[in-house]
Amino acid sequence: MAREIINYLGPPGSFTHEAALKTVRSEDYTLKAIGSIEGMRAYHLQRDVFDNVELDSVVYGLVPYENSTYGSVVETRDLFANQQHRYPNVIIYDETYLPVRHQLLGHRTTSPETSKPIDLSHIKRLYSHPAAFGQCKRFIAQHMKGVECLEISSTSKAAEIVSQDASKTSAAIASKTAAKLSGLELLAEGIQDHSSNTTRFFFLRNRTRNGIHILDEPSTTRQREHKTKTLVTFTTTPGSLSNVMKVFTAQNIILSNFFSVPNAASPDAWQYTFFAEFYQKQEPNGVAQVNEILAELEAVTAFCKWHGSWPSRV
Repeated sequence: MAREIINYLGPPGSFTHEAALKTVRSEDYTLKAIGSIEGMRAYHLQRDVFDNVELDSVVYGLVPYENSTYGSVVETRDLFANQQHRYPNVIIYDETYLPVRHQLLGHRTTSPETSKPIDLSHIKRLYSHPAAFGQCKRFIAQHMKGVECLEISSTSKAAEIVSQDASKTSAAIASKTAAKLSGLELLAEGIQDHSSNTTRFFFLRNRTRNGIHILDEPSTTRQREHKTKTLVTFTTTPGSLSNVMKVFTAQNIILSNFFSVPNAASPDAWQYTFFAEFYQKQEPNGVAQVNEILAELEAVTAFCKWHGSWPSRV
């Protein structure tokens, strides 16, 4: 029997790939990367993952969502905003967290046996994902002055581009796995701004599909709690935001985050969509509680969409 497919943001060696390898049992699923080098353009690879989940052509899709240092992964966040309702059946089914350690990958100009510091003066171009640049600002400011920073759709794709650079004057911010797969050398290790740098990833699933959670049990301090994510829009009238907050207060709900993004579907400027993520009761009472909260949110908002409920992993 063929194993079911999990799509992830690739190419192989990306941090999303590492998160998949950390979480998924290889004997149960086939991991399939989305993304390959086609020139130097950054494609919306997360959109391809969402598309495949919506079409139900894969059992799960794995995408990065937010980083403890840099915040939201904009491409993924905007797909969740989904103002055009392109993905009505895509839901969040689980989450996983990965400590992210960034490395500077490239070509040495000195022998590996030398005790001298690695020379970086030959580097003219630096490739990586925008989030990686944001997580390594200090190193770049100190050691990469005057270097052109070029944004690529994933860190592993950046490593592939550098591996094909005949001039050997480019470098990439990526993982050790990407270094091994691309044949690049480690020019500097652990260059992220914060040692606690961690990225959260979401497993996506088509809501019409039955299944089990990727992780058997939440190995966390909040073992009795689940999370739910919703999106709401409302008119900018006095008390509209307060009415939304009252729904959570009345249910004694803890909001883990609440933030806004511009509402691209609105014909008027300065209208916003709000994301709300909150803790809920564990099954079986959790479903009834979430349904009640969603019904109350629908009563006080112009639009409310459920993005999924899953076991908390932190």
